[in-house]
Amino acid sequence: DLRQSIIDSQLTLLKQLPWQKDGCSLAYHTLLEYVSVSDILKWNLKLAESCLMAMNDRGLASEASYLYCVLCQKHREEVKSKEIWKQTWLKPVVDALDTSTPLHRSLIAEYILPKILKGHPEYLQDLKEITINPRTLTVCTCIGRTLGLCPNLFSSCPFIEHDLIRQGITNDDEQICLDCLFILCENPKTTEYLSQIEFDLIKYFLQMNVDNGSTSFRNQVLSLLKSSIF
Repeated sequence: DLRQSIIDSQLTLLKQLPWQKDGCSLAYHTLLEYVSVSDILKWNLKLAESCLMAMNDRGLASEASYLYCVLCQKHREEVKSKEIWKQTWLKPVVDALDTSTPLHRSLIAEYILPKILKGHPEYLQDLKEITINPRTLTVCTCIGRTLGLCPNLFSSCPFIEHDLIRQGITNDDEQICLDCLFILCENPKTTEYLSQIEFDLIKYFLQMNVDNGSTSFRNQVLSLLKSSIF
């Protein structure tokens, strides 16, 4: 019928439209009032990936991430198979965190992960099961700690292994080092004391990074330590 024909033509157009084009995201939101996410995905199987690619541009990150999370949550309500949903929406996030540039990773961590995890903390475990990349696991743990989803870091069933934190502390990538310190220092429950393992790892961090001459690095370390120890 005419209505379906209009929807089909709109979907075809959107598949070819660059994200930089004004109204692209709004058009998807409008379509969601008439069609399911499953139907949209039939037209564009790479929609999740294209959303994430748009986040290479800081100017598009907020808009693209909002659409991503809306599509992600609506699709979860539609499909019975969680595995299909995970492969459609969580795996592209992990793949991007595994392989993208530092800026792209930071934008995904800032805009996508908190929105996905805030309403569904169980997705943090799903992300862990998908990735084998230590850096990605570290990023996910950082966000989890911020949201209070990993209160007991080194319990009998830890979300992240002690050895992985120890390795990250000596990584050549300064951001990974800082992320590891953040994981050790960050805890929304400010009244809780550091565990002995956490304290020992913080001391190890200081020993291994004491010679770092970067002012920015030192300032970030000091800020994290103040929030945790002092």
